[in-house]
Amino acid sequence: MDIEQVSFGAAAGALAAPAVGVVIDVGPHPSGEAGRVVVRGACRVPRAEAPAPRIDLPRGIFLTLVEAAEQRPFTAPLVGDRLVFEDDVEIVGDDYVIDFRGVLSTVRAVTGAYFLHASFFGHVSNVVWVAP
Repeated sequence: MDIEQVSFGAAAGALAAPAVGVVIDVGPHPSGEAGRVVVRGACRVPRAEAPAPRIDLPRGIFLTLVEAAEQRPFTAPLVGDRLVFEDDVEIVGDDYVIDFRGVLSTVRAVTGAYFLHASFFGHVSNVVWVAP
């Protein structure tokens, strides 16, 4: 599993952030290419309870894929070795909010259906079923 592209900001994710935690949605890649999907998500944490400095919060987002047929798991950090900027994390009232969009490629790892969820420090998102 590879995360090929990542962008941040309200236009990137465009999902309503939960009260606290993380939520994701998965859609087809614009190219329609098999094995690639677009993952959109949003994270929210109260500023007073943030587990890391603002600039480091996106590094706490991980995607986990579990292949349905063989139950093989794959986990990858959303950001990886990419640069992160402080304004990638928005301040909304008393909270930090991160909207994100990433292109997930399963071409080398998975050929069938899988479950996908995100984690953000101590929070786990909804689980999404992805079928080719």
